[in-house]
Amino acid sequence: MAPTVPLPGLTASDVTVEAVRASRHRCKIMIHALPRFEAEYRLPMYADLSAASASLVDGKLTVAVPVSAPDTVTVPVAEGDSSAEGDDTVHLNVPGFGADSLSVKADPHARTLAVEGFRDGNIRFTRSLPLRVDADVERFTATAKDGVLRLHLPRRTPEELSVPVSDNRQHLQTSEGEKVISKLPVPGYSAEQIAAKLICRGDGYISMHITAGLSSPLQCRERLPYGVSAESVRASCCDGLLVVIAANSEPQQEEHIQLPVSTTNAADHTDHMSS
Repeated sequence: MAPTVPLPGLTASDVTVEAVRASRHRCKIMIHALPRFEAEYRLPMYADLSAASASLVDGKLTVAVPVSAPDTVTVPVAEGDSSAEGDDTVHLNVPGFGADSLSVKADPHARTLAVEGFRDGNIRFTRSLPLRVDADVERFTATAKDGVLRLHLPRRTPEELSVPVSDNRQHLQTSEGEKVISKLPVPGYSAEQIAAKLICRGDGYISMHITAGLSSPLQCRERLPYGVSAESVRASCCDGLLVVIAANSEPQQEEHIQLPVSTTNAADHTDHMSS
């Protein structure tokens, strides 16, 4: 894609163009021009900032940003029934299409599954299915029989981390970068009776499972705030109150790339989007 901006009367030295990547999937182009012009353009998920270029020709600024193909995973479609059934299995009715005329591709970044049916070399239908955040695309399987496509879409096994529970009152104090993220009343239970563990799905979300006691068991599950560092989570139990303290993960630093503004045309092989 290539945003174009009319800047009559300006030279390349009057214009600053920056490509900014805020996260793996969020990037943008920032344009500053004298005396007081500013603009931002959000870029597609697969924009290649390292190959971006900018040019100012005849009063028109063009910023060319190539878009790379997404990293998709092809799921082979086998003929026959699938032995895998359950909550992770999806059935699609595809009458008239066999295993050799179906295509299944997963995009783990966009979290989508694309199903296409071909006949005579042409695409006859397309279906797009959303994927769970913990989908294990490398283990996906697909089978087709009697006009039914069976998709087995397993999830990753979440990582479990044990959280020690202290009875030391000094551990209730937070240090720099830490904060109290949960307070749970647990009257009648001591720190020794409480077991806590974290369930990490790998997408930034963490849940905490708390159990205590045998005769009158306590069970609690709580979702922790997004971005909490699992390694920093600690718990203390004093006077019947369980306090959970944690620190946030280090935020990803924005990547800024200043693009030289040339006076020759930027790459013209990209599609243009006028401002």
